[in-house]
Order: sequence, then structure tokens, then C-alpha cells
Amino acid sequence: IDLGPYTLRNRIFMAPMTRGRATAEGVPTAIMAEYYRQRSTAGLIFTEATAISPQGVGWANAPGIFTDAHEEGWRSITRAVHE
Repeated sequence: IDLGPYTLRNRIFMAPMTRGRATAEGVPTAIMAEYYRQRSTAGLIFTEATAISPQGVGWANAPGIFTDAHEEGWRSITRAVHE
């Protein structure tokens, strides 16, 4: 299926779900990478809610994407899904 500039493998879309598996500092973990890797056959995956600043953290162990460590954690997840 074509979705804008993307060609997706199928029409299965994974909706975002709150997992609460990041570290206390919001860094994505290996278990998160495994979770998303296991679901990588979906045509499109929407990840869980992710804080864009310290003020935006809404619950314990919520992932963030506002530090270098957060970004690297999400990169490991992206690699796992694409592998």
C-alpha cells in the first residue's frame, strides 16, 4: 500500500500503546526494542507517547526524546524494527 512517499508492506497499522518500559530517566530500553521488533511485520507502527521535554513527562518510565541518550535509545529501536 502506498502512503504518501512510503510504500508499506501491508495495511496493518499498529496503534500507539503506553508501555512504561523506559528507564526512570526516560531512556528507551532493550526490552522496548524487542517489543517493537516482534511487531515489525506491521505495515506501519505508531510508537507510544514520547515526551519532548522534561515538563512533558506524563507517567513513570515514559520514554523521552529530548536528550542524546533518548535519541540513541530510539535509534536502537528503529534498527531492530528495520532488521
